[in-house]
Amino acid sequence: MILSNIFISLMRHEGALGNMFLCIKCLGLGYCARRSCILLSDDDLDNPDFVEDVRACARLLEVSPERWRDYVYDAYRDYPGRVLGPNGTEVFLNLEVFETEGIREWFRDWIYRERPLCRSRKLRVEAKERVRVIGTLLRAQQPIAATTWGLRPANENFAPKTGKF
Repeated sequence: MILSNIFISLMRHEGALGNMFLCIKCLGLGYCARRSCILLSDDDLDNPDFVEDVRACARLLEVSPERWRDYVYDAYRDYPGRVLGPNGTEVFLNLEVFETEGIREWFRDWIYRERPLCRSRKLRVEAKERVRVIGTLLRAQQPIAATTWGLRPANENFAPKTGKF
């Protein structure tokens, strides 16, 4: 009895987390039927630190600008889970936002440029849906790393400021 309880506790679902054990139902499928990823919200996209972290994560993949559109399509096709909207229902990503002329240049400029072209760190309207799709797919691929996107340390270890406030 004790051994079966241990076995059942090991065969638990972890949702979107990778490296998980499977329940008896999903063991036959070979993947977790409840695996899911949450679509990036407008609040996430309005946070400049969050967007910078998505850019940094995308830059670490070292995919060339010519291959990024194919990479996005392949990542969405190969994701074994579902993408959930804010209300918990399944949504489909709009990949048509990548079907424009000059998309390779956009990937080059947005992902690989060290500093943004404009001083404002706010996303342009055209880029918002593209970043939503890229960020959602990267969150699905790397859920543990994505938990820290947009977070900054409370104490940045700067010397205390002296003088008047």
